[in-house]
Amino acid sequence: MAKWLNIIFIYWLILIVCVNHLLSDATSITNDCNRQCSLLIRESDYRSLKTKMEQNAARLIYFHVNETYLSHKVTYAWGRSNFGEILMALPADFQLINFYLPVLFQDYIYVHPIQKPSHCFTALSRQCQHQLIKNYMVSLPNNGQSCPNFKKCNVVCSRRYDVAESLDQINLECCWKTSNETRCTKNEKASSYIIAFRYISILVSCALGASLAKWTLKASPALRKNDVEDDTKSAMTDLRIITDYRSEGVGYRFKRFLLEYFITKRIWLRMIGVFLVSTTGLAMSVWFQIHADYFLIYPNLRPTLILPSQTFFIFCIVASVYALSTLYIVIAIILRYGNEEYERLFINKVEAIFIYSESQLNRRFIKYIGRWWWHFRQLCQCRLYNRHAWLCLTMLLEIILTIPFFIVNKISLYYYIFKKSEIIATRLCRKRNGNVGILESLFRYTIYIATLIFYACSVVFLWVTYQVIVRMIITSAAFVMANGTYFTSYIGIFMPFIYFLTQVVNNYAEEKLAIITDVLKVRKEVEIAGQQFQIKPQGKLSIYLHINEDSSVEIDLPKILLPLKQELITIFNKLLSIYTCELKTEATEIFIYYNIKSNRQNKILFSQYSYYLSELKDKITQILLSEEVRQDSLKQIYYEDLDFLTKKIQVAIPMDLYNYVSYCLPKLSTSPWQLVLRITVITIVGAIFYLAAASFNSLERLNSLGDAVSVFVLTYATMFLGLKYIAEDIKTEKRQEAIKGYIVKYMKGYTFFYSKGISYNHCTQLSEIVCSPRDLDNIPRANSASMKNRRLTVMAKKLRFNDNLNDEEFLFPITASPSLQNAQTEV
Repeated sequence: MAKWLNIIFIYWLILIVCVNHLLSDATSITNDCNRQCSLLIRESDYRSLKTKMEQNAARLIYFHVNETYLSHKVTYAWGRSNFGEILMALPADFQLINFYLPVLFQDYIYVHPIQKPSHCFTALSRQCQHQLIKNYMVSLPNNGQSCPNFKKCNVVCSRRYDVAESLDQINLECCWKTSNETRCTKNEKASSYIIAFRYISILVSCALGASLAKWTLKASPALRKNDVEDDTKSAMTDLRIITDYRSEGVGYRFKRFLLEYFITKRIWLRMIGVFLVSTTGLAMSVWFQIHADYFLIYPNLRPTLILPSQTFFIFCIVASVYALSTLYIVIAIILRYGNEEYERLFINKVEAIFIYSESQLNRRFIKYIGRWWWHFRQLCQCRLYNRHAWLCLTMLLEIILTIPFFIVNKISLYYYIFKKSEIIATRLCRKRNGNVGILESLFRYTIYIATLIFYACSVVFLWVTYQVIVRMIITSAAFVMANGTYFTSYIGIFMPFIYFLTQVVNNYAEEKLAIITDVLKVRKEVEIAGQQFQIKPQGKLSIYLHINEDSSVEIDLPKILLPLKQELITIFNKLLSIYTCELKTEATEIFIYYNIKSNRQNKILFSQYSYYLSELKDKITQILLSEEVRQDSLKQIYYEDLDFLTKKIQVAIPMDLYNYVSYCLPKLSTSPWQLVLRITVITIVGAIFYLAAASFNSLERLNSLGDAVSVFVLTYATMFLGLKYIAEDIKTEKRQEAIKGYIVKYMKGYTFFYSKGISYNHCTQLSEIVCSPRDLDNIPRANSASMKNRRLTVMAKKLRFNDNLNDEEFLFPITASPSLQNAQTEV
């Protein structure tokens, strides 16, 4: 026992001697370096640093020096107690993933060491240079003084960046001066909490990114139906499913807004856009999460860094294959189909891809693994070797490709890749009854491979793009919560507007839901109104007249009067030469009142221009008396379709009617552009309030604004103005009545109310007020006939026949009424 104690004692004695020798060597080296050269602190540099240190916002102050003293890969910074060191120890990718929020706590100063003697620093060895610049940086915050009572104060940290190392390697050293020595602590790796948070956030962002990718690829519920007009013609009707609208969120409506106003319907242009977005997202994800050193603001390492050739080479290969596949498909589409639209190429195919739920696909995948295992066992038993070997190999490959989608519970994306590729390739291959040529066969194989590569890259790259965006949001939210004391003042200032914007978007969504719900509720009333129109012998029809800039005539007729369209256009062309100034308005509406009881007792009355339109009375009467024409006089509004997934009946309406009812109803609906305008106006109003508060107060920082304004008063004023700006609330009964009126109008066949925009040209109207001399002789005679019709209408109004245009009392005894005839005589 004594022998072992002696050996241990001798071992510790040798160790102490060696350490003491190393320390003495380091001290001697330092003394030798100081004798050869010394770096002194400028008083102006110290004062600048002291000023920034006194500002609470600066928690990490970087020291910028000339390249002579320090390489770009090594940085020094003063860190405030605890928080500064933690901020300095963050991996490089956390700077970017946090939307550069750590930059808010960082600052920098330029320092200029004084060499004594002059130009002595460059003559020193690299070890001496490193030691001198380190002593200079550590002494700078205290101006050469030491921390009192051996306390830790004014810590200066140095960090060396190496692109070849992993992001978890931080190579951090923090030092501070005490009375007799300089003490340092070293960290080679980032905190284990930071590393754990990185991988958890990556896993969560992968799952959420896959969900967002599926949301992007999933089409809005819509159908397309064949409407057979006759034996030779058929038309396609775009339908919008409205029964699924109840479960639709704001996100789908936002996506539909983008599809309608910003995304083209040309399939080949969409493919080019998907390629550009996906490739950009892939580049952003790779460089932000793997090579984040290139995008740091503090410190700026870009001048000394070289692009990693391996990563850049792999990225270029993948992007090139993706680009060639996209180009090949685009050329094939243009050559095969030209400029035909996306909807014609892919009818009822996009929505049918996501027909299985994730749980169904997961169960299929598990059974697929069981089948592979059975084939593998058969292969091991040498039964039908060639067949089982091929099946085992191909099934194993598919299982390996499916596993990433299975982990995030989104096998539907994997299914989407192959199903979508099959649809596109099938549409692009020409169908032939005979033998297919060699070029056509080659094209079929190559186009399928190209579409498979395109959609595989598009889905995966889109997934990766969403992953990095979601990770940035998660990490930034965590950083804000970890520094809540700093960000609370900013959040408190803008919280009223955040709340208001949320309310505006929610009100917009509730408005759309209420309108579509009313469309379903008035279905029975609409069908009754249609039946009454078909069987009642009296009623009212309208003719809408529109004059284009080139003086061509457009008319809008109900479906029942479409056989008379050309004759009416001929008549109105004649009227246009007579009533040029009178007809060139935004829209002219002419009423046709009819009372058809039998072949002998029928009356037709025009509200205007009856002198010219009277020649069509007999034809209108014959049309209205035809039972076959009356039964086929209405458009179908409500379509029913069986959902193969839920086995439920879905109700759809024409897309034109849906767009008008949902976005263009006067005082009832809000268009996306109106929503953007409301948000813009309220934002401007709020900005005016904040600028007014800031103008009359001395504010050094933005978060000081919370002390200068009363949040409650500002919130109340902003919310009050915002809510007053929102469309007025209309009772349910009135809204349903208005919606029913427009639906009945659409059902009768009118189109101007949803298809025509503003086309009135004031300058054109002014120039045509001065009529040509050749028309002067015709105007009095034409106006005399028109005045006769107008007297008829005016007297009807005076006698209260048309207080309600739907009142049957006005409809037809009007021409035979003795009181009205006497009134005409008086006039």
